[in-house]
Amino acid sequence: MATDRSEVQAVLESLRRQRVRQGEVEHALNCLILHLRAMTKQPSLPAVARTGQHLLQRALELRGMHRALPRFAVADLIEDSIARLERAQLPSGSQGIGDH
Repeated sequence: MATDRSEVQAVLESLRRQRVRQGEVEHALNCLILHLRAMTKQPSLPAVARTGQHLLQRALELRGMHRALPRFAVADLIEDSIARLERAQLPSGSQGIGDH
């Protein structure tokens, strides 16, 4: 479980450093998708895995928009992902999926 929490912390730190620049929107979204896929594979942290799955679906929907994808949409999703994954780690972490 400590390893799972360490991995979650590493992902959160990476997301915090992520900057969405014009022309790099697709790259930032792809990085987010990779991180969220990792979060869905956290068996000892089920709230993190559920939250990661929910956020992954949102990220994949954004990727489907492809050409019309505004930079702020990816930046907002990264910020939302950080906040929700942080909350999902808390002992009462069953919240986090539906609280938009």
